Amino acid sequence: MDVLITGAQVGAQYSLLAIAVAVMYSTTRVVNFAIGTFAVAAVYVSLKLAQAGWPALAAVGLGCLAAALIAVVMELLVALPLLKRLPAHGPGVVVVASILVLELGRAVLNVFFGASPLDWPASLSLDGALVLGGNRFSHTALVTYAMSAMVLIVAYLVLYRTATGAVVRAVAERPGTMGLVGVNASRVRSVSWGVAGLLSGLAGILLANGISPAPAMMVNPLIGALAGVAVGGLTSLMGSALGAFAVGVTQTAAATWVGPLAFTAFPVGLIIIVLVVRPQGLFGRPEAERA
Repeated sequence: MDVLITGAQVGAQYSLLAIAVAVMYSTTRVVNFAIGTFAVAAVYVSLKLAQAGWPALAAVGLGCLAAALIAVVMELLVALPLLKRLPAHGPGVVVVASILVLELGRAVLNVFFGASPLDWPASLSLDGALVLGGNRFSHTALVTYAMSAMVLIVAYLVLYRTATGAVVRAVAERPGTMGLVGVNASRVRSVSWGVAGLLSGLAGILLANGISPAPAMMVNPLIGALAGVAVGGLTSLMGSALGAFAVGVTQTAAATWVGPLAFTAFPVGLIIIVLVVRPQGLFGRPEAERA
């Protein structure tokens, strides 16, 4: 049972990252590896503010806002120019650029804070646990479950059950046409990237509660989230989130029963298999089928 509880927590963390990936993809058709940088930035901003005596909620909130701001800046200074100058190859180039941003962010943190893990402030720690039926659920796990479920429900309702969501999805499909009817496609993209950055930051802060933060802390979670997106389908928000959750559970079980190396090898192998067998994922649709 402990394996399932821990796996569900890991899966919920992956789901938040997967939702961030799917939200960004919904407007720019770009898979952004730099969400790892956004997440770590939120962690370090929150950590430093907490060490300076800021209240926990303020530190966490500003950390998430910092992640959102960095995401918007990247969209405006990196993604948008590339998409405009290379319309046929822009998305692929932006993916490569996002990997460079991920590595650049890690290098900057290494320079200013060092590569060694830092102590997570007690004021930000979700200490304690709830015991139900003889099973121990940490407060971190419970909050992670709740936040992941809430974000998924809200994101799904906004994207697929509101006029705003219809506009967001249409911007990715027909940005020029939407501009003709008065929709500011650039603003919609920036907002979606900001929201994705905020979600990445939230995922990073929740993850930091169980580990000692370090510049490279998001490497494995990012791989796990991308594996979940590959399984569920990049074009399906719900599929991406559920796929990431399933990967977290099975990855944790594999690491427990097979060995620690399986924790890293499992999602990488899964990505390769899915891309070969069903590139669009279980719930996604091939690009050609979308209107």
